[in-house]
Amino acid sequence: LTKIMKMESTRKNKRVVTSKDTTQNQNAYYIKYYRLISADGVAGPPVCVLADEYMPPDDIDVYEQRTLAAGAAQHGTAYVVFIQSRVPNKEFYKWVNKTVLIPCAANQRNVPEAGEKTTAFFTLDGENNQIGVMEELPEIKSLEEANIIVAKPPASTTHTTQPCDVGNCFQGSKQALTLVKDDDVSQDKNIGRLETMLKSHIAKYTSTAAQR
Repeated sequence: LTKIMKMESTRKNKRVVTSKDTTQNQNAYYIKYYRLISADGVAGPPVCVLADEYMPPDDIDVYEQRTLAAGAAQHGTAYVVFIQSRVPNKEFYKWVNKTVLIPCAANQRNVPEAGEKTTAFFTLDGENNQIGVMEELPEIKSLEEANIIVAKPPASTTHTTQPCDVGNCFQGSKQALTLVKDDDVSQDKNIGRLETMLKSHIAKYTSTAAQR
């Protein structure tokens, strides 16, 4: 995504938030990464959120990509979701529930040890929009029908209550992302598809003059 974000920051004609370390990829500021992982280590499809301030606050623009994010299976699915800021809106979390959470819980029940009636337990990060979505009646009904219980750990306890925090899964990926340089990915076979995706997104949310 580093090349995409270079194009995005050029379109906005403004500087990305800088770091003291000039060797790091400054475009990481615009990206947020989501990954649903079960207690036994099975991961759902990666979701990369890209901030675009030109979008309406309640919109999301979703693109399915193959082998995009680190850790994705060779022929697995990954998603790129454009929203107005790095703080996801309610539409994003509704999309996550329908596209990622509920299907992943269903897939986990396919293993003999689980069974179709096994209850899934999902812990929230605690963002206000995510909590708000989980309190809406249509979402509650969908999660109940999927046999998923949702809960949020007490504030400031995820470093001991969430396995991904305890295992330091996030810090390693964040460090790796900041060290990626444009030259590392400029020849990547996915670049053409990603550039096509970005152009499609820009065409939806900017005028013809701005696209030029």
